[in-house]
Amino acid sequence: MNSDYAAQWQNALEQIAHGWPKPKIIKQAIELPGFDAKQLAEGLVRVDELLTNLAQSGQTISLRTLSARCFNGHSKVLDTKRAFLEHAFPLAKAVIEDRVIMLSAYIPERLDAVLFVENFDSFRTTVRAVKNCHWKNNLAVIYSAGYRGSAGQIRDPKVTQFVTINQANKTAYQAFHDWWYLRTTSEKPCFFWGDLDYEGLGIIKSLRRTFPTTRCWSTAFEAMIVHLDAGVAHKKEHATKKGQINPGSTGCDFSDSRLLALIEDDDLFVDQEVLCYDEVSRALAQSDFLEG
Repeated sequence: MNSDYAAQWQNALEQIAHGWPKPKIIKQAIELPGFDAKQLAEGLVRVDELLTNLAQSGQTISLRTLSARCFNGHSKVLDTKRAFLEHAFPLAKAVIEDRVIMLSAYIPERLDAVLFVENFDSFRTTVRAVKNCHWKNNLAVIYSAGYRGSAGQIRDPKVTQFVTINQANKTAYQAFHDWWYLRTTSEKPCFFWGDLDYEGLGIIKSLRRTFPTTRCWSTAFEAMIVHLDAGVAHKKEHATKKGQINPGSTGCDFSDSRLLALIEDDDLFVDQEVLCYDEVSRALAQSDFLEG
């Protein structure tokens, strides 16, 4: 933030101080493309007024709705400002709703193991394959949506909700939720399948913080390596992956000894969508998700 904008921000606060008693608490300037300092400062006044009205009537509001209502229909202005809002406006903590993380899941009739899949197309392919093989009764499949499945509070029922893509019976549904939300001490073997790149390995590293038993689904990754060896691979520069960082040790032996070494040596990536339905089905048939 340059000194000119900082001065504009202070000037904007001084202009609204006569009609609003709280400008001194707003020490952190907000700067966004398309908004000048005065517009953003006036938006904060509207935030304060709306939070007060909602609290008086016992209502709550999402952060995105609050942003859209107070900043000219722009829903993302406050995305990274929740801590700031709670510091500046005492009512914010009670009135602004926690943002729920939505996860898609295939819930089996009997829960013995869990497979996290990074990308949605591969998730759908995996679920279709699971339904048509002998693992349909004991393998849950979770669409992890990149790092979403490894978020710090992912196992808190106030933070997550599931969209199930099959009609699990009540007992199966309850067993899955009891495990996910740590209502039982029973652990389940967890596996991850994603892109063969640094980001994919970073995801398994993060997953292991929340689901410590997580390992790579080695059979699926080995099927991807067949494509890599055949030249079906891309460099970081060809897939807008320049920003990917080597995660180092992930804690998964297969990931660290096989996948990470392979990427470091060849500097080539393969997206998991390279595997078609038949290949995923063969990988399932060859896998024992209960071993180890």
